[in-house]
Amino acid sequence: MIRARVAAVVDAALAAVDVIATVFVMNDGGRFHRRHLLAEARRHLALVLRGRRRAPGLDDQIVAAAISTHCLDITEPKTIRRWRRATASTQPGGPCPTSPPAAP
Repeated sequence: MIRARVAAVVDAALAAVDVIATVFVMNDGGRFHRRHLLAEARRHLALVLRGRRRAPGLDDQIVAAAISTHCLDITEPKTIRRWRRATASTQPGGPCPTSPPAAP
């Protein structure tokens, strides 16, 4: 079997793109929490690694890459900071602003 002889390699940046795209599409209005990204990152790793062991913290690395590169924080100022909401950034590859853009 060819797959048995090939080492499974996970690229965190590519996995982050896959995870953020899936979570954005699957959640109501494209709004989600970090826990949604983490769950999808774990699903992604289970599919890619197919039962092999993964490096500790790899799921958190994928989530951190997704948040830092592809997310926009839309948490309301009065809400508890622990429950942050996010959506996909409109600036692909650009830095994520810390707050939503001001209304015109």
